Amino acid sequence: MTNTNEDRYHGKRFVRTGKVIGPGVAPHNKRRWDWIEEAGSEGRTYSEINAPDSIYRQCIKRKEYAGNNTVINQDLNYDIRDGWIEVK
Repeated sequence: MTNTNEDRYHGKRFVRTGKVIGPGVAPHNKRRWDWIEEAGSEGRTYSEINAPDSIYRQCIKRKEYAGNNTVINQDLNYDIRDGWIEVK
């Protein structure tokens, strides 16, 4: 099986890091991270995050985002790269 963009995170869980959210953070980003944090130490599964109309999806604000059929990996990559969430 090849490692496609969609299966990179398949079966993974994501948890919120301890990075402090400052006052200048966009509200939609904060809501995404808070939603993951609400799941506690178990975190959220990729399936939960990727589900149609998930809180995570509702909080994606980018021009190329076209709703539930859009791959969300670039958003996860952003959140991981910037230290807001991590793969458990």
